[in-house]
Amino acid sequence: MANISLSILVLIGFLLQTTGASPLTEQQIVEAVKYGQSFKSRNDYLDRGLKNRKFQIASAWAKDGISKYIVLFSDFDVIASAASKAKHEMRELTKQEVSSLPLTGLLYVNAQLHARGALPIHRLHKNYTRDNVHLVLMIDNAVIQPVSKQLGSPQDASFVAPVALFTYWETNNVSLLTGGPLGFSGERLELEFAFKLTAEQMAKEAIVVLIDGNGKQHKTVVDLSKIGFHKPQ
Repeated sequence: MANISLSILVLIGFLLQTTGASPLTEQQIVEAVKYGQSFKSRNDYLDRGLKNRKFQIASAWAKDGISKYIVLFSDFDVIASAASKAKHEMRELTKQEVSSLPLTGLLYVNAQLHARGALPIHRLHKNYTRDNVHLVLMIDNAVIQPVSKQLGSPQDASFVAPVALFTYWETNNVSLLTGGPLGFSGERLELEFAFKLTAEQMAKEAIVVLIDGNGKQHKTVVDLSKIGFHKPQ
């Protein structure tokens, strides 16, 4: 814990106090803040800091004309992303920002879809609405459903994930990772899904399956052991 600024130590104490049994240790929180601060901005962090956690499912040359990317991330990245944003603005990460971050111990998948041209944009809005697009993980032939898909209300959320997570997504409608708006933005769609996995599952390979409104499955294979609560490997 040497060479850690007093402001970071105070922030860690506040974070652990407000999140209760935090899924991150003090050392992991320190590492996340320092890692985020090593980038010039949040965009820089998203471009360079997550290179090994971003996967392409389909390019713009796909049959439907829609490029599809996913980024797998954890609470570590939620904190690091917020810290990189604060660094860009030449300020410290505040207690208010930390208290708004739902730290859950879940694995997140950020899905980014981009369309080019009138017909692909029409397909994007038709086949990837919030109600008909779905994403699952397949590990050892078992299909893992996202807990976030079940969040119909704060009451429902309390049974599968902290209410804070539901509130963050439903009230703020912004990505935990990118800070951008979830849903449609012109020719772009951004969605996030949360998964509750065991330590054993987090050490294995998984097939990420993005399912569009027509039932077509778009897949890629990822090594979950490289995603955990630490710097990208």
